[in-house]
Amino acid sequence: MSRPTPRHLIAIAAGGLWIVVAAGALVAGLAYYRLPIVDRPYSELHDLFAPAGLIGHAYGILGTLMMLIGVAMYSARKRWHRLEHTGRLRTWLHVHIFLCTLGPVLVLLHTAFRFGGLISIAFWSMTAVVISGVFGRYVYVRLPKGGAGGVVPPVVLRRRRVELEARLTSAVPVTTLTIDRLFGPGVADENPGLMLSLVRAIRFDFERRRLPGRLRSELADLGLAQETATRLIPDLLSYRDERHQMLTFRPFQRLFGYWHVFHLPLATVMLLIVVLHVAVAVAFGYIWIF
Repeated sequence: MSRPTPRHLIAIAAGGLWIVVAAGALVAGLAYYRLPIVDRPYSELHDLFAPAGLIGHAYGILGTLMMLIGVAMYSARKRWHRLEHTGRLRTWLHVHIFLCTLGPVLVLLHTAFRFGGLISIAFWSMTAVVISGVFGRYVYVRLPKGGAGGVVPPVVLRRRRVELEARLTSAVPVTTLTIDRLFGPGVADENPGLMLSLVRAIRFDFERRRLPGRLRSELADLGLAQETATRLIPDLLSYRDERHQMLTFRPFQRLFGYWHVFHLPLATVMLLIVVLHVAVAVAFGYIWIF
């Protein structure tokens, strides 16, 4: 088993931090959140975890700031050319996702699971933005990327696949027919619809987890030594990924464009509602500890 790379370790640490913060904040006020709404004002926890309480209000402020920072920094990285050399776009996207998923959790705790009026509209808008963001992330990571993190055109992807196939067939006795036996004949010239592409992508993700074991078995049946097969599997997996990306590139590119039309206006509406909510809260004197 290969050792995790520093990037994977950072991702694991970030995921652990997300879970610790979200779970810790929930557990801290769980006794209050489980109380019936009519009983909450009489609880000793009310001054802490109510939406206007010391901790509950802090959750709202911190969660809102996390979402605003996450949106602003990622938008600036994509649109401001001076930031092109300040890290890969994928890294900025991961930070954006971290802040814009943890922030809504804190905002949810700020509401103490009580929704109504403007708060209800803001909450469900936020929920729709988060769900669409997760979906957009799923589509985005399946578009082929270059070294700087930008999406590469099909001609570059096709050239990379040909180069990889040439390396495979020259390094070991694996022919194109053998590759077709391992993965099935190429279908990159198809033009599947959006739903069919999504189904294939999901099925591909599930199959890929079992693929290394199946490849070892298939290569052993072809007479390759275990050491050679082990050395060959990473390139075979990369080749399979390239073929799959060629198949789904155009439909996923269209799908990502449609997603932008939905996600960005929805996020704008959500932010406007949040600003209105903050303005109303300040007007009524709910200014936390200030």
